[in-house]
Amino acid sequence: MTTGIKAQRLKLDSGVMISVAAPAEKAPIVVILHEAFGLNGHWDDVVSHVASHGFFAVAPDLFQGRVIDYGDMPGAMAAVAACGDDGSVGIIKNVIQWAHQQPQGVGQPVGLLGFCMGGRLAFIGACELGQQVDVAVCCYGGGIGAEGTTDKRGRPVPIARNDIAALSAGLLFIYGNQDAHIPPAEHARIVSKLGEHQRPFALETYPAGHGFMSDRPAYYHPACAREAWREIFSHLLRHMEAAPPASTADYQ
Repeated sequence: MTTGIKAQRLKLDSGVMISVAAPAEKAPIVVILHEAFGLNGHWDDVVSHVASHGFFAVAPDLFQGRVIDYGDMPGAMAAVAACGDDGSVGIIKNVIQWAHQQPQGVGQPVGLLGFCMGGRLAFIGACELGQQVDVAVCCYGGGIGAEGTTDKRGRPVPIARNDIAALSAGLLFIYGNQDAHIPPAEHARIVSKLGEHQRPFALETYPAGHGFMSDRPAYYHPACAREAWREIFSHLLRHMEAAPPASTADYQ
């Protein structure tokens, strides 16, 4: 990853730990929502990368200090269950309020950018927070378009919400079409439901598996990740007023 701005860790008055990086001048706010393994060092790199493209990037710790080893899937699923949707949306709202109080964030538009668990939460956050969120990017968020009204973990299916028709954020969904966890039928349900309510959105698929934008060797697909980042930054710029010019930095 090529970057010119480095993330730092801060604890907010609310007690939430964040990884944050921003240009010196005012910049659109992007709240980055981590995967199911917690706010580990990878997210400092992602925050730095997003900030280096001219955004005020901030990633809250949704797990309150818990970091799970990548090989511990049961531990990751337990952490996801413990944080809950309502608590996570509360943290997102708190972070947005904090960012708007900083010199770089006063009066700036807000985007949500989530990955895996965070991709699902980016969609839920866009629904819950309404006009507080200008754009939401959901990268391989599992269960957004699960069949029925509850997913396999018993959680309400986001795409089945009653307030979908009121969504105002510009939505982008990013998926790998070789993702064994999120089949194409789920993509189709998202397209169908949002089309039914005439919501603006884009859905892009790449020849890769789950988690392909994470630079862990077991998941990473560098070429697809670069293409996805280009699409993400283009989408953010398109939907955020007073957006900065895109950097030429690359994600490698």
